[in-house]
Amino acid sequence: MDELLKEELLELFKNPKNKKELKDAFVLEGKGSCTDHIKMYFKVENDVITDVSYTGKSCVVNTAYNSKFTEYIKGKKISDLKSLTAEEVLNFFPLKLPLQRLDCALLSYKIFKKFLKLYESGDLNVKN
Repeated sequence: MDELLKEELLELFKNPKNKKELKDAFVLEGKGSCTDHIKMYFKVENDVITDVSYTGKSCVVNTAYNSKFTEYIKGKKISDLKSLTAEEVLNFFPLKLPLQRLDCALLSYKIFKKFLKLYESGDLNVKN
């Protein structure tokens, strides 16, 4: 693995972006195949994700991807994010992840997809 990339992953693990609880937000949680277990917090106004964050236990890969993912979707219209693919999320870092680490990298994406379904159905009564 490239040294600069390794440093970026470790930096995001030590100083993650958006790792905090949000009050008055929609909350969903998910578990990875390893020990990752996170809650994601979504604030939406006029179909725009105005704030997003996460809390919980996460490995280096999961924390780095959670940080990048939350930074990526914050401020965007939900309609613009519907077509976001897992492959695009995996490309946040130019890594060749082993199969067992893909779940770590995609956990926040999977929770977001669940959020989208609930949002579109109008069934978002999951507030903290």
